[in-house]
Amino acid sequence: MEWYRKAARAGEPNAMYALAIFYWNGQGVAPNRAAAMFLLRQAYERGSQEAGEFLSDIERRATDQKLRGMASGLLDAITVPADQMDQQQHMAEESRQLQSIRHGNGPFQ
Repeated sequence: MEWYRKAARAGEPNAMYALAIFYWNGQGVAPNRAAAMFLLRQAYERGSQEAGEFLSDIERRATDQKLRGMASGLLDAITVPADQMDQQQHMAEESRQLQSIRHGNGPFQ
């Protein structure tokens, strides 16, 4: 691990990438996603294609999760629980009956 740190400090992009993966996965070190992201960006800026691919994968997964969360929220917003649906249908039926009575089409006309 120490050799990776020394090489990363010296600006070696492959060492930065390797160290970032160790931090990302918590291999030999405590997991630290912020440190991993910093090292990944530094490695990518210095030419590590692997770091760029890893960053793209993280971004894609984050976007997918965000979209799934948004879709779930939208479904929750438009889904009416069954008891509320029954109540809404009952109120709509009462409203139609009152409208009918007001217009002279009630059952007692």
